[in-house]
Amino acid sequence: MSIQGITNKIKGNSTLDKRAIMYLFIVVGVGVGAFGLGRLSIGDLNIASDNVTVVDDSTPSQGASAGTITTSIPIPSSAQGNYVASKNGKLYYPVDCASAKRIALKNRMWFATSEDAEKSGFTPSSSCK
Repeated sequence: MSIQGITNKIKGNSTLDKRAIMYLFIVVGVGVGAFGLGRLSIGDLNIASDNVTVVDDSTPSQGASAGTITTSIPIPSSAQGNYVASKNGKLYYPVDCASAKRIALKNRMWFATSEDAEKSGFTPSSSCK
């Protein structure tokens, strides 16, 4: 079979009628629309809202340029502490540990020292030292 014969065979089998093209556009449109609605449904989740500060892009202040996003590390106050544990768990973590940041705010228990956490019945996490 020659190359000319192969190209003619491909061209002959690749014709699409108007109805097939319409269905193709509908399927692609529904997929794109569903993806867009899924992204919109996320809304404002405030993921790590206690760690990210968004500077208003209309009026830059304190030396920040317009539209700048600055991050801040939560600094434990005297009311909080250097170690955190979950009310529902048995482990305690340093405040800068990634696992500590996943504890819901309402479930956090704060300790000034590791000894205080251990006196309360918590054990140190092996993932953060």
